[in-house]
Amino acid sequence: MKESQKTPAWKHLTQVERLGEVLLRDGKLKLKQFAALMEDQLAMPEKRIGDLAVEKGYISQDELLDSLLRQIHVSRVVEASAKELALV
Repeated sequence: MKESQKTPAWKHLTQVERLGEVLLRDGKLKLKQFAALMEDQLAMPEKRIGDLAVEKGYISQDELLDSLLRQIHVSRVVEASAKELALV
C-alpha cells in the first residue's frame, strides 16, 4: 500500500491501547480512579500508571500483570496484522 493510501483510520486501527485504557476497558479501573491516576502521574512523571494503581490499592499486582500481558499480546497481534497488510 502506498503511503498516500494510508488513512488516519488505519493508524487508529493499528494503535495499541495504553495500559490505562486496558484497565478501563477490562473494568479494573473506574473512570474517576483513572483520572486521579493521571493527575498523580503529572506530579510524578517517573511513576507508571500501573504502579500508581497498585500503590493506591485500585488493583492488585496480579491484575496489573494480567493487564500488561494482555496489552503485550494485543500489540503483537496488531503488529503482525499491520505487517501482513503492509501498513508498517
